[in-house]
Amino acid sequence: MAQRSTTAALTASAGAGTRQAAPAVRRHHLHRAAPATGAAAVRRPGGAGTAVALTVRLLRRGTAAIALAAAVYVAIEGITFRVAYPEASDRATLLAWSRNQSIRLISGPGAGVDTVGGFTVWDAGWMIELVVAAWAITTTARVLRADERTGRHDPVLAQPLRPVQLLGAQLGVLLGACVLIGLAAAAAFVAVGGQLTGSVLMGGLLAGFAGTAVLLTAVTSQLFGSRGGAAGVAAAVIGIALPLRVASNSAPSRAWLGWLTPFGWTDHLAPFGANRVAVLAVPLGVVVVLGALAVRLRLRRDTGAGLLVRRRADRSRRWGLSSPVALATRTGLGSLLAWAGALVVWLGMFGSLVPTVTGFLDQDPSYQQLLSAMGMAPGDYVRGFVGMVGTIAGVAVAVQVAFRVGAARAEEAAGRLDLLLAGPLPRWRWLAGHVVVLVVGAVGLVAVAGAAFWVGATSAGADVTAPDAVVSALNPLPVVLLFAGIDVLLLGVAPRLVVPVGTGVAVAAYLLQTLGPLLKWPEWVLNLSPFHHLATVPIADVAWPAAWVMTGIAVALAAAGAAALWRRDLVGA
Repeated sequence: MAQRSTTAALTASAGAGTRQAAPAVRRHHLHRAAPATGAAAVRRPGGAGTAVALTVRLLRRGTAAIALAAAVYVAIEGITFRVAYPEASDRATLLAWSRNQSIRLISGPGAGVDTVGGFTVWDAGWMIELVVAAWAITTTARVLRADERTGRHDPVLAQPLRPVQLLGAQLGVLLGACVLIGLAAAAAFVAVGGQLTGSVLMGGLLAGFAGTAVLLTAVTSQLFGSRGGAAGVAAAVIGIALPLRVASNSAPSRAWLGWLTPFGWTDHLAPFGANRVAVLAVPLGVVVVLGALAVRLRLRRDTGAGLLVRRRADRSRRWGLSSPVALATRTGLGSLLAWAGALVVWLGMFGSLVPTVTGFLDQDPSYQQLLSAMGMAPGDYVRGFVGMVGTIAGVAVAVQVAFRVGAARAEEAAGRLDLLLAGPLPRWRWLAGHVVVLVVGAVGLVAVAGAAFWVGATSAGADVTAPDAVVSALNPLPVVLLFAGIDVLLLGVAPRLVVPVGTGVAVAAYLLQTLGPLLKWPEWVLNLSPFHHLATVPIADVAWPAAWVMTGIAVALAAAGAAALWRRDLVGA
């Protein structure tokens, strides 16, 4: 009995102690009540505002760079027009040349070609649109698909924010970036002397073109579960749209095809000519339809997955896993083949224009003087044009090299490099694999570009030999290697700047060599461009001393980049 009484007393005492301690636990700062839900939760910071702020932070540098690039491109075309066609007679010759059927296939019918604004749209409008589309596709695929796949959307979605609201916030920022790019281009058109109405219309069309590419990629990002799949399909659609515009310009009866391609909207808008404002309703309608489709598809899929799922998993592929070179080949082969295909089409079209361009040069003394100032030997316009196209191909390959080094940076940002380095693989061997593939790919690309130009020229009946075409394409290879060394150095010291700085330096060096002689800049300024030290191949022999010096500098820069990579910490995105 006493024992039961003692036990009961101890139990009661313990219970009382528990009841007395409970309030103290609730008062502790680590055990506060859960925050209120409903209306109180809406007042919490975060949600759509956080999504907008994060997306702006991701896009601000890239948007500023592409807006500046579009404005600079317009300014360059304006300067070229002022220098090449100062007199009314020169512009009349240009207007007659723009009606050539071969030129119409690529540049379109043109509107107001004898004005600075119309000339810029006719000569470079499709190129500016292509560059903006590339930015829109890669950026949208990164923001919508890559960040979701890697889990960066999870902290944002942990807030009171639905996935479709996150998509809306991101698309709003992306479309705002497109508007800023259009405004920058419109301001540049006005600055070079373009008509205000035409400038505003062209800026609006460029914004609509970029918005179309953004929303197209938004749709593919819902369909495919990987960044590569979303961007690849969107790029393929834009790639098909370009030859569709060529088909629409091949005959008046096919002009209706231009409504089906974003590149053809420029021809129907006719900025600096007819100025058909109503045409802007087409890109606006396409943006609305694609945006609604992207939202509808987002509501039907799970986060992290795409709507199109493979029913059967592919067998694991062992090829490309035996060495760093093999692995770099495996990861970069698809991109390399895509660049090769684009260069084949591009250089083939340039080659087919050789008879037309040389015929125009024979009739236009002012343009002859312009090309002579740019380094082309007078009297040998066929071979001079071959050399110019070879240099342009070198610029394109230099841009590809920057993206290839950027792919190595992407491995580091995604955390895949950590897995590789966890084994018996030093950093320098991993980097060497990428560099070897990069160099071999660059040589292959310039050779393919030269061969494609020769095929296009001979098919058009031009007197261009295969050695001249291939050697002219190989001539800027030392410059490409020099830019590759700069890219590797950036990978070691500032990895986030590899693609923007690498591509920007290559394009800026080419523009310096192109515009410097026209503007009569000092020789020491022109010497800053590596292209200035190249010989005018195939008219002249290769400048071997300059080639070897640039190659040596490239090796030194790459070695410095490898040393910097060895010493620094791995960083994420």
